[in-house]
Amino acid sequence: MSADTIKQGEQSLVYSAKARKRMNTCGIIVLLALFGGINGLALLLIHCLAPDGRGPLAAVLGIGGFLLSVLLMFALLPSIGFYTTCRWRKPIQTKCENLYLVSLRDEAHVGFTPGDSFEMHEGDTAWDVGFLRSDPDRLNYYGDRSSFSLAASQIQGISINVNELFIWKLPWVFVAWQETPTSESHVFGLEMRDARSIKDLRRRTTAMQKKLEAWWQARKGSSTPTGNLLGLPTLPENVEPAANALPKEGCIAMLIGGLAIGFSRLIAESLTKNEFLRWVISVAIVVLVGYTSLTIRKLLAKRRAESS
Repeated sequence: MSADTIKQGEQSLVYSAKARKRMNTCGIIVLLALFGGINGLALLLIHCLAPDGRGPLAAVLGIGGFLLSVLLMFALLPSIGFYTTCRWRKPIQTKCENLYLVSLRDEAHVGFTPGDSFEMHEGDTAWDVGFLRSDPDRLNYYGDRSSFSLAASQIQGISINVNELFIWKLPWVFVAWQETPTSESHVFGLEMRDARSIKDLRRRTTAMQKKLEAWWQARKGSSTPTGNLLGLPTLPENVEPAANALPKEGCIAMLIGGLAIGFSRLIAESLTKNEFLRWVISVAIVVLVGYTSLTIRKLLAKRRAESS
């Protein structure tokens, strides 16, 4: 059952595109609720302490509430991501144990991505999610959409590289491998999916790299065993183009939208005392910022397409 033979339809995947989209949507709703709640509380305080909405106290509460909400959104975003990835361990484990007839309770829950480049896949940092197990003679991966098995003699190196997701740096384990000593070299990345924080992710990634390195060094001189039932790792050219980089673009959209709403209101209040005109000016500024952002995004996408 190789990565090429286990061609499961989208409906058979536990961690499907629909599930990833639902997970990301829930995360964004939580962040928007946090943003709205803090700014709503700030407006309530302004209404109670500065009913006319003017003066230094109103400005401090308004700007302070906005900045606090943005900071908390960025502070909580990784925690929400880690919580959701951990939450998928049990259903994926159940599916993989039933499919491959192995026990994975004590194995590492990882994300698997072919190649050495970092891209988003349907709103997630990993192309596939599954479990890694180092048996005496092979390194086996049992995943939701693929599987593979490598002998120590087929592995060329194990290292840690840092991938950047917006403002966060995420360490991954990268494994270089080749089918035979004379064949082309390939690379795949592994992401620790049981981490609870960035610090915990670094710790787990380092521990995994050391564990795999020790396993490899102890066995790399042995001959390649026969009878590989899981196949070889999926290659980058067999992976569909990355779709919907939701976490990165979603963060940017929320930041631009929040800044536009907050500062448009401040600008409108400084220009007129008429409440109706304030709302007209605020809406106009938000629409202008949104249109400008979309235009810039289209130009950048066109430039990337031309350069490639």
